[in-house]
Amino acid sequence: MALLRRWNTILFFELDRTKIIHDQILNGIIREIKNGHLEAGMLLPSYRELANLLKVNRNTIAQVYEELTDRGILRTERRKGTFVSEGLLPKRNRLTHLIASTVPSHSESNFSYNKFPEPIVSSEIPPGHWKIKFDDGYPDPHLAPSSKFISAYKRMSSRSTRQKKSDYDGGYSYYLLAREICNMLRNSRGLNLREENICTIHSTRMALYMVARVILLPGDNIVVEDPGSSISWQTFEQVGASLIPISVDDEGISTTRLEQICNEKKIKAVFVTPGCQYPTTVTLSQQRKKHLQLLSEQYGFAIIETDHNHEFCYNIGSTLPVASASIEKNVIYISSVSRLMAPLNLMAFVAGPREFIQSLRGFYNTIYQRGDAILEQAVADMMKSDIIGQYARSSLKIYQHKRDFMAYVLDKNLNKHANYNIPNAGLAFCIQLDAKHDVNTTRKKLITCNIWIPPPELIISGTDIPNILRIGFASLSNYELEKGIEEIANSLK
Repeated sequence: MALLRRWNTILFFELDRTKIIHDQILNGIIREIKNGHLEAGMLLPSYRELANLLKVNRNTIAQVYEELTDRGILRTERRKGTFVSEGLLPKRNRLTHLIASTVPSHSESNFSYNKFPEPIVSSEIPPGHWKIKFDDGYPDPHLAPSSKFISAYKRMSSRSTRQKKSDYDGGYSYYLLAREICNMLRNSRGLNLREENICTIHSTRMALYMVARVILLPGDNIVVEDPGSSISWQTFEQVGASLIPISVDDEGISTTRLEQICNEKKIKAVFVTPGCQYPTTVTLSQQRKKHLQLLSEQYGFAIIETDHNHEFCYNIGSTLPVASASIEKNVIYISSVSRLMAPLNLMAFVAGPREFIQSLRGFYNTIYQRGDAILEQAVADMMKSDIIGQYARSSLKIYQHKRDFMAYVLDKNLNKHANYNIPNAGLAFCIQLDAKHDVNTTRKKLITCNIWIPPPELIISGTDIPNILRIGFASLSNYELEKGIEEIANSLK
C-alpha cells in the first residue's frame, strides 16, 4: 500500500543560515515528533528529497538521520526508507533529555462557542475478537442488493459523463428520487403526498435533528415515549426543549396520560415510534393512534413520527403510519431507504406539510447545498425498477424465519429468567430481565466470554436505566443466535 507523504508541510521549517544547519534540522525533526506532527511509523523523505526541500546538502540530511537513528528516534528499513520509531514515542520521558528547544504547552481557546455534548453512547460494535456480535437490530448486509446498486451507480455515472452533465445542484436527480419515494409511500404505506411534501436528508439522525430545530424553540415542551432512545432524547435536549416522558405499555404510548398533560401545559410536539416502538418493539394500537390524532388537532401540537421498520412488518394486518391519515395536517414523518439497502447508503427522508417541508429544505440547504446526484439517480432507478422492493419482500421472509427461530431459542433457554414478546415488526427482541438479574452485570460477564451485547445506555427512561437487553437477530446465523442465547442463559445462572 502506498504511504502518505506529508513532508512539504510537516518538515519544512525556516533555517538560520548563520547558525549550524545540522543542529537546526535535528532539533526541528525532534520538535515535530514531540508535537505529534510526526507519528510513530511515519515514513520520512529520502535524503535527496528533504535536502531539496530545505535547500541544504544531501550529506547534512544523511548525518542528521544517522544520529537520530543511533538515538533510537528514527529507524531505517532496507529498501523501504527511514521511519519514526514506534518504540520511543509513547515513552515521552525518554524524549525529554533529547529535546533542546522548548515547545509551548497546549492552552485552551479564548473564544466562546456553543458546547454540544458528545453522544451518550454509540451503537457501533467496537473492534475485537468477538465470537458473537449482537447488534441493536440491523439488517443482514449480506442480503443487500450490493451488486445491483454498484451496477446502477456505475451506469448513472457513465451516463452523466457521456452527457457532460455535472449536476452539481442535484436538482433533476433530486426530483427523480423524490418522485419515486412518493410512489413508494403511496403504494406501500398509504401516504397521500406529492414531491413538495418530501425532503431527502443524508441520515435519520440528521433528519431528526433538523426537524427538531425547525419545530422546537428553547423551552418548548415535547412529549417522548418512556422508555425511549437515548439518542433521540439527547437530540431534543440539544435544541433546548423540555422533555416530558410518558410510559409505554403493550398498546404503545398512553394517550390518556397525554390528554391530561395537554390540559396542564402547552405541548409543542409529541415524538412517537408507532410501528415498532424503541426499545420495546410494541405497536401503537389503532384506538390510541386515532386518539393521538384527535389530541393533535385539538391542542395544536406536531406529531413527529419515525418509521424505520415498516418494510419489516410480519403481520399483514399491521397498522399504517399515523401520517397516512393526512400528510397536510400535523404529522411529520421520518423514515429512510437505508435499511432496505444497508449498508450501502444512509439516505433518509422527511414527509410533512408542504410549508413545513419548504422551511426544512431551506435549513438543509444552508448546511448541505447539493446531494450526490449520481447516488440519487441510482437509488431512484432501483426503486423504479422495483429492485429495492424485491429485496424487501425476499428478505422479509428470511427475517421472519430468523425471528421465529430466535423466539424458539429464547423459550428454550430464558423463560425462567426474563420476559419478552415476539415482535410484530423490526429486527430485534426486547428482553426484560427478572429483578434478580442486573443488565450491566450480565453484559460484563458476556463480554468476558467475547459475546457483544449492545450497551444498556442506548435505552433511556425518566427514572433509571431499564433492566432490558435489546438484541438484534437479523444479521446473525441460526447457529450464532442459538449459541449467543445459550451464553446469555449461562450468565444468568
